[in-house]
Amino acid sequence: MKTPVFVRQSDGVDAGLVTAAGELNVIATAQPGVDLGDVTLTAGVNNIGDVDVLIGGAVATANAGANGASVQRMTLATDDELNDDADATRIALEIIDDWDETNRAAVNPIAGQIGIAGGTGVDGATVPRVTLATNVGLPAGANNIGDVDVLTLPALPAGANNIGDVDVVTLPGALTGLAEDAAHITGDVGVEALAVHTDLASTLTGANGEYAPLVATRLGAVRTAIQPEAYIDSLGAYYLVVTAFTTVTTVGAAEIQPVAAQGVNNSIVLIDWIVSTDTAINAQFESDDSDAGITVQVFLSANGGWTSDHAAAWGETADNQALKLDVSAAATVSVQVRYFVR
Repeated sequence: MKTPVFVRQSDGVDAGLVTAAGELNVIATAQPGVDLGDVTLTAGVNNIGDVDVLIGGAVATANAGANGASVQRMTLATDDELNDDADATRIALEIIDDWDETNRAAVNPIAGQIGIAGGTGVDGATVPRVTLATNVGLPAGANNIGDVDVLTLPALPAGANNIGDVDVVTLPGALTGLAEDAAHITGDVGVEALAVHTDLASTLTGANGEYAPLVATRLGAVRTAIQPEAYIDSLGAYYLVVTAFTTVTTVGAAEIQPVAAQGVNNSIVLIDWIVSTDTAINAQFESDDSDAGITVQVFLSANGGWTSDHAAAWGETADNQALKLDVSAAATVSVQVRYFVR
C-alpha cells in the first residue's frame, strides 16, 4: 500500500505531489504566497533548462527532411511588400525550375520577338544586328572580310605604295577610254601605247583574231612589214597584187588557165599581162565557164607578143571563176598576169 504525500501550497489548497501521469507536481514561486504566473524571470542570460517546443502535440523537427506534422510552417508577413506579388514570384520560380537544354532561360533579347535565329541564313526579324565599333580597326594580317564595294578611295600616301591587284572598270576623269569611231576632240587624252622590243621578227600571237602588241627595234623604231605591190580602188579599198606565170603548149584551140578560181564570193581582177607565142594565133582573156571576154580578142603573129601595162583594173571574172586565155590554134604560149582578188 502506497501512502500519498501531501504538500501545502501558498494559497492554502492541498494537492497531490504526483500527477495522474506520475509526474512530480511542483509549483515554483518567487516568494511565499506568489503564483508562478506572477513570476518574472530575472533579466540577463538566464538558463531555465532545456525546453521542448511542441507543434500539434509533437516535438518540432529539425534539420533537412520531408514535410510533416512536426515541421514548422513558414509564411510571409501580411505587411511584407512581396505578399501582393506572391503568385507572380511563385510562377517565376516555377519557370526557372523548368529551364533545361531545350529552353535555356527563355529570354527575348530582341523586343517583340521570341528567341533569336541561330546558324547561317538570311536576314530577318530574329537576326541580331551586328556592327563594328567605331574605335576598333580591322586586325592586321591577311584577313578576308568578303567582297567589298569601295565607293570612295582615300588619297594615297606619297611614295611607292602597293595597294594590290586592282581591276579598273572605268577610268576616272580625263583617262576615260574613247569609243570606236568617236570624233576627235581637242584635249583628248589616252593611255600610252608601249611596243615590245625584239631584234628578230617573230610571231607574238597564237591564233587569228588575237590581240598583238606593237614590235619595236632596240632603237625604239616600230617594226613594219614591207608589203608587196597593192592596188587601191576608187573607194579606197586596198588589195594585194599577185603575179602569176605559166607556159603551155597546146595541140589546138584551147583555154590556158594562169589563175584558178578563188572561191565563193571572190572574183579575179586583171590589171596587166604579157603574152608570147611561137605561132600566129588569136587570143583573148575571159572568165571561165561563161566565156565572157574580159579583154578584146587580138591577133598575134608568130614569135610575137601582147603586153599591157595598165594603171587601173582592166577586167574582172565572174564570182568563183578562173581567169583563162583563149587561144585559136596549137601553139606554145607563155602567159604572165598581174591581178588581185576581190
